[in-house]
Amino acid sequence: MSAMTKQKDGAWQTVAERAQKVSAAVQKFAEPMEPYELLKHMLATYRALRWVMFGMAAALPPLLVLYGLKEGVGFQHSLSAYFYADHDKVAALRTIFVGVLFALGAALIAYRGHSRLENWTLNFAGVAAVCVALLPMLWPECEPTGPECKPTRGSELHAISAQILFLLLGIVAVFCQNDTLRHLPKTADRNRKWFEWRYYYCTAAIMVFTPGLAWLFAQLAGAAKFLVIIMEGIGIWAFAAFWYWKSKEMGQSKFEDMVQRMKLESKAEAAKWMPPVGPQEHS
Repeated sequence: MSAMTKQKDGAWQTVAERAQKVSAAVQKFAEPMEPYELLKHMLATYRALRWVMFGMAAALPPLLVLYGLKEGVGFQHSLSAYFYADHDKVAALRTIFVGVLFALGAALIAYRGHSRLENWTLNFAGVAAVCVALLPMLWPECEPTGPECKPTRGSELHAISAQILFLLLGIVAVFCQNDTLRHLPKTADRNRKWFEWRYYYCTAAIMVFTPGLAWLFAQLAGAAKFLVIIMEGIGIWAFAAFWYWKSKEMGQSKFEDMVQRMKLESKAEAAKWMPPVGPQEHS
């Protein structure tokens, strides 16, 4: 056998070995998860969903403003006004506004609360977020002291839906906080007070009152109207802050620690209340 033939055979053998390794890795990747691994993914899904809502809400105000400036769109006095601002030239602003609100609405509906009150309140909040996207603000806007005009597009339900959204999130922050705070270890009493007063009560107050302040400033004329976008931004960032602190709190809670120990140290205990994985034999 020539040296060239041996070289070719060695190369094919190497390829075959690599293919077998890849096939084994794919099969292992496709195997059903064990019950304790499913627990890990359930927790990770909740955690990821909270952080996604935080990220989308925190990014929406600067994304609209900065991208609009980049594309030559003038600074709008309201985040909702970006739905209409130079839409014929910069359709992406409307896409960002509607897309983020739809994503937030879907996430709020998908997130399962720790009580029936929290769960249904978040569901209705998700519907309200979708309504904010589907029912744009009245346009064109009319100056209170300017000539009489009549909006030709949009709906009055836009502002109402936004107020309902923030009100419902405020209800969750105030009345549903103990659903998870009670799982904090007893040694974390100081942290619990911080979560209650500095984080949840403060974010709830901001979310409830900023829509009203935004409406009040919208009745003003001139440069004062630009306070509207500031109030809207603060309200949305309070929404983001709520999910940030909820994620931090859940990371410290006794409940998540318990499940963490269960999935890592007690597969048998997890299997008692998790359904078996894979096809089952029936007698």
